[in-house]
Amino acid sequence: GNIKKSEYKEIIDIIIQFLNGRRKEIAKSLEKCMKLASSERRFEDAARSRDRLIAINDLIQKQKVATKYKLDIDVLAIALNEHIACVELFTIRGGLLLGKDSFILEKTSELNKKELLTTFIKQYYNSTFRFPKEIILSTNIYEKELIKNWLRAKRGAYTDIKVPKKGEKKRLVELAEKNALIEITQFLDKEKLKKIREKSSLISLKDKLNLNSIPYRIECYDISTLAGSHSVGSMVVFINGVPKKSHYKRFKIKDISARDDLSMMSEVIER
Repeated sequence: GNIKKSEYKEIIDIIIQFLNGRRKEIAKSLEKCMKLASSERRFEDAARSRDRLIAINDLIQKQKVATKYKLDIDVLAIALNEHIACVELFTIRGGLLLGKDSFILEKTSELNKKELLTTFIKQYYNSTFRFPKEIILSTNIYEKELIKNWLRAKRGAYTDIKVPKKGEKKRLVELAEKNALIEITQFLDKEKLKKIREKSSLISLKDKLNLNSIPYRIECYDISTLAGSHSVGSMVVFINGVPKKSHYKRFKIKDISARDDLSMMSEVIER
């Protein structure tokens, strides 16, 4: 339904505060708004604040305690396996785990952990609005001081970057690193299963079409005609059962005497 601009802004402000870990401040503010609206007999506004307060409290109950200290930190760990890497991110605000995210990076065989994590941090924090007071890492990065100054400019306050050696923060980094390794294993298992299914489909196609060999390359052709005069042919290609878009082609029909699909298809196949 329709919503007032001021009300929409209020909702966005609440979301930003919540993602920044300011849950208690939100709850107190909503409770104050609810009581004020009720005392002024603005019962619809009071009910709206009440519903938001219930939703916020419900989310708070569902969040897990990540650390006994009320830390505002991002935990970043990276794991490598042959040609892929995974960066695991724990977002912790006020000691509560707000979210866990896994980022799979492919074709990384020529890069080391330090290079990958440096690049990831630049890209991730360039597009987010959630900045922690501290970022703790599983491995050191390049240009650390430059990145800290860049983050200070974006956040408007200092953000420290460290590789913890012991204690609670070290435990969090090790946990994130284990999660990253699990994500890599699961990703590789899915890719392996995908390839098995693709090959199984090709074998099934070979049997149904009574072919001598498995059709690892499949080309599909079609003819399109616009207004009965402008005709083009198109080709799509599948390699190992997967679309290969870089091999796709389009053909302009050169033989103007060809008016039926069969003749135009013959021209395209010959070319």
